[in-house]
Amino acid sequence: MAESRSTVMTQTLPLIRAASIAPIAIWLRAHGRPLEARLAAAGLPPDILDEPERPIAFRSAVRFAVSAARAEGPDLGARSIAETGLAPFATIGRVALSSASPREAFARLAVAFGRFNSHVQFAVERRPGGVVLHHLYTVRLDDEALHQAQQTLVAAMLAALAGAGRGGPAVTSAALTPHPEHGVAHLAPHFGFAPQPSPTRAVEIAIPDAALDRPYLRRARPRAEPAATEDWPALRGEGGLAASVRAVLPQLLRLRAAHVEAVADLAFMSPRTLQRRLAGEGTSLSQLADETRRAMAVTDLAAARRLVGEVAGELGYAETSALTRAVRRWTGRPPRALRAAADRAG
Repeated sequence: MAESRSTVMTQTLPLIRAASIAPIAIWLRAHGRPLEARLAAAGLPPDILDEPERPIAFRSAVRFAVSAARAEGPDLGARSIAETGLAPFATIGRVALSSASPREAFARLAVAFGRFNSHVQFAVERRPGGVVLHHLYTVRLDDEALHQAQQTLVAAMLAALAGAGRGGPAVTSAALTPHPEHGVAHLAPHFGFAPQPSPTRAVEIAIPDAALDRPYLRRARPRAEPAATEDWPALRGEGGLAASVRAVLPQLLRLRAAHVEAVADLAFMSPRTLQRRLAGEGTSLSQLADETRRAMAVTDLAAARRLVGEVAGELGYAETSALTRAVRRWTGRPPRALRAAADRAG
């Protein structure tokens, strides 16, 4: 896919939780499709869903969704939500599922979305007779990518409304970015109404009060405490470009994709801009990669019964001896000493 860079201004690498791709990944696996190959093509490791709260590059998540939809149909996002519901979204799904009503769910989601996606705006606007949900990505995607991301969002919001049962229309209107070839009409069978093309490239969903205030028929989980979203860790730690790059480096190192061109692409920047901004924060990509390799290597060698050569290959070292020298430089001890110390401590 070819998202435009010309109007993109980001200060950090855009991140989203791995759970964002879970409904599509679950659908692919359930229908016997090649999930791991599609993840790898998008720059994501095969075990990415083992930790649904793990930050991943937003661009990688969108590439995965677009690639899957090109193979399976432009309505894949809506189809996958119809089969999986909100549970695969992990914490943000529980925020909605544990609420008393859709109105409470959307109010809590307005707080939670900032910890689910680093570059999104989600707001609930009160209007006579109901509310309008506004959802906007603050990085510029092409129309195909935006359509896939937005249809999943609309389908998820409709799933949140469906938990309160029927009793009149759940949605007055909904608008999203049309697919460049298929428009929005192909989504009507999944949504239960005809969505409209968005003139602003943002999602807008109008919901009447009657639908908002219907209590959920059955609680999927015990109601979460109101402070749950405040306690949810931020996506990029202390903030800044370096912190957001550091969040995705473990995945990129395992895929041997931690080079400046790949990281800059995920950050919606040119390689030169990435390097300049990291230098402004007093670091560099090579320094961040070395720090990440060190943490991963020390953890893996101390905690796991794995061959040094296996760990070396996973971290991108051409030879086992290169990792051994690096471990000696970092810790003053060979890899076997780390493992022995861990065994004594355990």
